[in-house]
Amino acid sequence: MTQEQQTALQRQVAKAMSAAGIQPGDPVMLTGHSQGGIAAASFAADPAFLERFTVTAVVTGGSPIARIDIPDSVSVLSVEHTQDPVPMLDGRDNPAKSNWVTVKAEADAQAITRSTQQAPTPADAHSTVRYEDTGELIDSSSDPNVAGLRTTIDPFLHGEGTVTRWQISG
Repeated sequence: MTQEQQTALQRQVAKAMSAAGIQPGDPVMLTGHSQGGIAAASFAADPAFLERFTVTAVVTGGSPIARIDIPDSVSVLSVEHTQDPVPMLDGRDNPAKSNWVTVKAEADAQAITRSTQQAPTPADAHSTVRYEDTGELIDSSSDPNVAGLRTTIDPFLHGEGTVTRWQISG
């Protein structure tokens, strides 16, 4: 992707990452829900972005990213709810690749419908709260594919860190 083709979001994310002190060679995990997952996967597939940042993992929830050509050097975890129509908006299942694990799960109907006592709607299944609940189930999974992916993802999730909030404008 040329500089002219980059979206404002891509430019601002790269700017924020540089301002945060991320250096060449520092491992980076990109995450996102829905459109944020599309952005994360797109960054990981962009050769110009990968020249600046060492993306080692992408984690998405409810994101249609099957058509994005993420390199084999990047580990991918895609979480999709079977009742959520959004992950299938690109009309394709995620590729069957050794670096890409797709977890398809039922959205927890009990948690979704506690207050309404109705069947979950597609909007309920796409909720970030439901994807967070599914993430907790994935954390305790003994599936060997998920366990293998943890070796890449776990270093980003444990230990001390700094939280920085960025407001992107212009």
